[in-house]
Amino acid sequence: MRLSPRALAGAVGASIVALVALLAFEIANWDRVTPGVTALGVNLGGLSRAEAATRLAPAVQGVLDRPLDIHAADQTWRSTPRQLGMQLAPNDLADAAYAVGRRGNPFGRLADQLGTLVRGDALEPASNTDQVALSTSLTDMAHQVERPPSDARINIDPDGGMRTDNASPGLAVDVPASLKHVEQALGGGAQSVDLVTQSVPPTVSDDQLKTARTQLERLFGPDAQPLTLSFGSQTWQLERADLARIVSFDPTQQGSVKIDDAALHDWAAGLAHDIDQKVQDARFHFDGRSLQVLRASKQGRA
Repeated sequence: MRLSPRALAGAVGASIVALVALLAFEIANWDRVTPGVTALGVNLGGLSRAEAATRLAPAVQGVLDRPLDIHAADQTWRSTPRQLGMQLAPNDLADAAYAVGRRGNPFGRLADQLGTLVRGDALEPASNTDQVALSTSLTDMAHQVERPPSDARINIDPDGGMRTDNASPGLAVDVPASLKHVEQALGGGAQSVDLVTQSVPPTVSDDQLKTARTQLERLFGPDAQPLTLSFGSQTWQLERADLARIVSFDPTQQGSVKIDDAALHDWAAGLAHDIDQKVQDARFHFDGRSLQVLRASKQGRA
């Protein structure tokens, strides 16, 4: 189909207008940020890199100085991304904005610029974090909340009093995992983040001491009676203080009750004076008519 001279002239004119418009668009944005580009909510289109950096400075400062609460256990630290080592420069963000629509061949660049003009392009700031500074901060926080586990214990006082300490778990902070969480919070604009913690079980639990506690309560509990030893007509009481020197609790053997043989021997040695008896021969007197017992014989014992 052949175009009429008037239609042909109109098509040529429209093409010329489009080319002029594109040329004007390129000239207007030469050495300036492509219209439609935003960063941190700031419109940067049509600005030079220096102007864009100046316009971004307050927003960047707001990102670096926004409050960030870090929680672990029952403690909270108020910090900021800047204090935690986050690094974000207005000039770097302005350079990234200026680079939009300036990559590839001329036709590709033009297509990117027109697409940005129509659809917009919100840049995500590429921040860097000083890993050493962040790790140091999190390690300091970890030291403030970490606690070792406490083993269950049974304590026998010198006077025979009995005290029990229940087991309790410890708390540890996983610093590498916490570092990742905090980095995500820094980049995502979160207002708070939790450190990664884990419970540390005790070596000796309360259940492991049930048997030992029952045994010791019979000897040292509030209702315990002194042990009574008898020999013949003699009796001796093993008081709590005596038992405290003989009986002990050994946490290294799964919470077992231990008898100190040496201490028991020393206590028993004190009874030897009352129990030991030398052999004694009988003595008699005979006056020619009768036999008289002067001293009865005694059996020896030790």
